[in-house]
Amino acid sequence: MIHSNQRFFEEVQEILDRKESDFAQEINQRVKSITKPYAKLRLQHGAIIRFESESRFKLLIL
Repeated sequence: MIHSNQRFFEEVQEILDRKESDFAQEINQRVKSITKPYAKLRLQHGAIIRFESESRFKLLIL
């Protein structure tokens, strides 16, 4: 059963990656409509938005 679920999710991901089918566009719209309110709540509760794939910090030792 686990393998069949994995195959299903891989097939769905392939459809979404194509972005040209009506199904993919509809799924993307629904995902955005679900995730947008949660993103707003996260920001209101102090979440940090990162636009970089990697964060860098300088450690200052006093």
